[in-house]
Amino acid sequence: VTLSFRPRSALGGLLVTLLGGLTVAVELASRRRWLRCASWALPLVGLGLTWIGVREVTPVRSVWTNPDGSAILVPAVAADARVIDAEFALPVRLLAVSLPSKLDAAENASFELYWRVTGDLPKTAAIFVHVETPDRRRVYGDHDALGGSFLLKDAPREGVLRDAIAMQMGRPVPGEYRVYVGLWTMANGERVPISAPGKGSVDDQTRLLVGTFRLLE
Repeated sequence: VTLSFRPRSALGGLLVTLLGGLTVAVELASRRRWLRCASWALPLVGLGLTWIGVREVTPVRSVWTNPDGSAILVPAVAADARVIDAEFALPVRLLAVSLPSKLDAAENASFELYWRVTGDLPKTAAIFVHVETPDRRRVYGDHDALGGSFLLKDAPREGVLRDAIAMQMGRPVPGEYRVYVGLWTMANGERVPISAPGKGSVDDQTRLLVGTFRLLE
């Protein structure tokens, strides 16, 4: 949400000046019938100017974006994404994923996870991404905020949520990289069980193997 402000200090100064000027005018010409009317009109003028001064915040809905500048809330899953359609014990569905085919100059791998939130979630609900490398390392991409914009529990209930993340892989080695995705709660560190794996493969009931990618081959 973007907030726009009116200059309260300037309006406040204007209010004081006008009230002071009107008071003096009424006092100096109090014997004239038409100016006596200003004595009861004065509070109304003050209330009007005060109303203008306090109406300073105008909420404007921002466009939520990922760190790479792409929109978080999108109308549909990308056409080239791999459909998963997995469900968890919480009201969240993993609709699809896009996996990297190469690393960037800083050795980052880019992933896109497409989510839909359908109900209330605990404040500490979070996402994890594990990449297991050919040389038996595990790279972690845990996060509780989509695009750094809002917590998973605050995600819109309409549309598709594109969660674009970049993971620092270190020096790549040739071979197959396995990607696991799931949910967990930061309050107790426990993973959320998978209720329906869709087109993914379940690993120990809490990690979903969503696909693999290969590097340097």
